[in-house]
This record gives sequence, C-alpha cells and structure tokens, in this order.
Amino acid sequence: MAPTFYEEFGRRVARRRAMLRLKQREVGAAIGVARSHVSALEHGRQHLMDLAALRALAQVLQTSSDYLVQVVDQDPGVIPD
Repeated sequence: MAPTFYEEFGRRVARRRAMLRLKQREVGAAIGVARSHVSALEHGRQHLMDLAALRALAQVLQTSSDYLVQVVDQDPGVIPD
C-alpha cells in the first residue's frame, strides 16, 4: 500500500534531516515549533502547517517546499559530504 500524503511528507522531512545530521530539536528551533511537532510531522501525524513554517522547514532542510509537498519527485537539495 502506498504511503499517504502525510506519511510521504514525513518521510521526506526525516530523510533530509538525517542527511544533514540535524536533531528534531534543532529543526524545531529553526522553524519555531517544538521537537514533538517535528516528530509528529515525520510520522505523518501532523496534518496542518503554517506556510511560513513550511518555507522555513524547506530552508533549514536545504531543499524545496515543492519537494516536501510532493509537487516534484526529485530532491533538489544539496547532498552533504
């Protein structure tokens, strides 16, 4: 069974965060939410997000909001060394 939109969004967030070696707490602080909110996003349990927070999330994860919300399939983000 294919993942839901929210599950795929969370998978992409978690993947980018892991690639950049960021902690949920660090991502949360950068976008103005609690670590638990980031965890809920990554697990597909958070269904609403402020657009400014989405933009900030894409910036901190060094990718595009289009990638996160599945408008495009290819991650345009930088792959760290």
